[in-house]
Amino acid sequence: MARRLRERTTDLVVSDRSIRRYVQALKQQIASGQLRYYEPVVESVPGVQCQVEPGELRGVMIDGLERVVHFVVFVLSCSRLIYVGLHLKPLDTERFIQMHDEAFCYFAGVTEECIYDQTKMVVINEQYRELRLNQRVHKYATTVGYRIHACEGYDPEIEGKVEAGVKYVKRDCFYGEHFQDEEAVRQHLHDWLETVANARLHSTTRKHPREHFRTMERAQLKPDLVPQSLLNVAPARETRKVDKTSLISWQTKKYSVPMAWQQARVGVSAQDDQLLIHDLCKTKGRMIKNTNHYRDHTQRISDLERAIDAILPDDLGEPCSSCSSVLRRVSRGPAGAHAPVDSALLSGLCECSELTATGLKRYL
Repeated sequence: MARRLRERTTDLVVSDRSIRRYVQALKQQIASGQLRYYEPVVESVPGVQCQVEPGELRGVMIDGLERVVHFVVFVLSCSRLIYVGLHLKPLDTERFIQMHDEAFCYFAGVTEECIYDQTKMVVINEQYRELRLNQRVHKYATTVGYRIHACEGYDPEIEGKVEAGVKYVKRDCFYGEHFQDEEAVRQHLHDWLETVANARLHSTTRKHPREHFRTMERAQLKPDLVPQSLLNVAPARETRKVDKTSLISWQTKKYSVPMAWQQARVGVSAQDDQLLIHDLCKTKGRMIKNTNHYRDHTQRISDLERAIDAILPDDLGEPCSSCSSVLRRVSRGPAGAHAPVDSALLSGLCECSELTATGLKRYL
């Protein structure tokens, strides 16, 4: 804005800061948009709604080190009974579902619906209020028997109660605390829920959450009678987008896939210590590449051998086995097209005891 003013008025002698202050004063006088209208929130019906919100707190001292504590807050909308699931590693879908199971066990029942914000562990994307849900979470909700209700994106005021719950956990439960180990953190959280969070006099309901839950809401919850065998189903396969170099991202590492799947979406599944056909890597930022993924598997071995014969000069005779093997690997790669090779050069290469495909391609 200051630049355009100077272009129109050449004799304007004023600093950029003065212009910013003047514009700021104008914004306070002139409404820039329609104000949002609010209405009183009708108290929730017992046993209907549980609000869920993940959060994290950095700088928690555990065993003398600053750690990041990841947690999920569950609040029953009627009684305000609260449960907090805890994890010291970034949350994934499996742990997120386990926390739901822990919360329903703590509440001794299941609500009719759970309300979420636009967390990616539940809502993959939203377009005109059409939601694409995380299939594992949706399957769990269907199995347990509750509906998933997602708030509109980028509007935290819709949810309300749980946003205050996340701040309450950060400022009251963990603030200024030091812990010896992870077990001490969990014990402290359990004691805090029993003696503080659910025993206080709630400022809105003017009731104690635990007593309110026992008298009004507990009988309205659906029983949590889902067999554990239904909850421990095999995890669904996750998907990843393959980039133009045949790599996918998995837990901050890069893994190669067959080049036929470039720019496509593929299913990914980790079993034991392997990611499909890769050994799982423990180091962040590494790239794990299998050269076999960058070969054209539609070619037959006989076709490759004929291509090698076309490269070899006629007067050389039968090449040594090591050179033939290396040539076969070069021919199967993306840069396998070469002109006929000079016989003197190939004779010298056959005498090399440690010939590699990379070295051969450099000579060719």
